Amino acid sequence: DEMLAGPQPGDIVTALALPVPSLVISQLLGVSYEDAEMFQHHANVGLARYAAAEDTMKGAMSLHKYLAQLVEAKMENPAEDAVSDLAERVTAGELSVKEAAQLGTGMLIAGHETTANMIGLGVLALLQNPEQAAVLRETDDAKVVANAVEELLRYLSIIQNGQRRVAAEDIEIAGEVIRAGEGIIIDLAPANW
Repeated sequence: DEMLAGPQPGDIVTALALPVPSLVISQLLGVSYEDAEMFQHHANVGLARYAAAEDTMKGAMSLHKYLAQLVEAKMENPAEDAVSDLAERVTAGELSVKEAAQLGTGMLIAGHETTANMIGLGVLALLQNPEQAAVLRETDDAKVVANAVEELLRYLSIIQNGQRRVAAEDIEIAGEVIRAGEGIIIDLAPANW
């Protein structure tokens, strides 16, 4: 609604792809509704690709401090959210508050940019394939939508860095022998294609 009411043409990345992941992640982490806007602001500053180093550092520090305080609050009043799960581990002595806050920050970082990129590129892919967009627009079947999401994840391969592994034993693939102890990199995009 905000995008439609705003200037035209709209910017799908600014209006949708960037705010939606931080909103969802803040809900998963257990950030209170009152703090969500502040949390999202610090998340966007801390994760901004072209922000000045000082601004990025301030955003990251504010985010870490907020998450550490949230962990402590959830130790006292747990709920059904990811930070409460981390707080439970702090109480059990498995993690420190600092480690729990770092894990919360890691969840935000891992989920924010990848999801934002997926939304933006997914919309572009659907605009470039209007027949597929029409299928999604016209369906009421949740399975069709779920399959489309899975297919877009495969097709777009948002994570580009390959998986690094070390062969545990000699293995032959297509006439090539990889010896035990040798390193390999599995490139995800070609594997998905």
